[in-house]
Amino acid sequence: MRREILIVRPADDDEPSSRDAEHAPMGAQDDVETALRHMFGSGTAQGPGQWLFDGPGFSLMASLGVFPIVDSVTLEVWGDGDPEPYIRELCLPRGWEAFDLDSGQTITELGGR
Repeated sequence: MRREILIVRPADDDEPSSRDAEHAPMGAQDDVETALRHMFGSGTAQGPGQWLFDGPGFSLMASLGVFPIVDSVTLEVWGDGDPEPYIRELCLPRGWEAFDLDSGQTITELGGR
């Protein structure tokens, strides 16, 4: 089963947003890549701003874009394992939100779905 997940950082009222009025920048490209590698392992670069990671029972392709500042990350996930606990652990301490684009569910709500 393939899923597509969008990770963003909601904009604060006091903070200027980047290209999207509802989302603030997530951080520098290097910092976001480091956070992904810390959570999912070393990964393999697939091209500018794209990383392939293998988790327990799942694989994911992370697309960060090519700009020095990351506005959002798209994860294409496949396999039988459950990536949601890892995604919550990645996002919650950083104030990021994750949405399953196929189901419309928010993954980062406390306790999950």
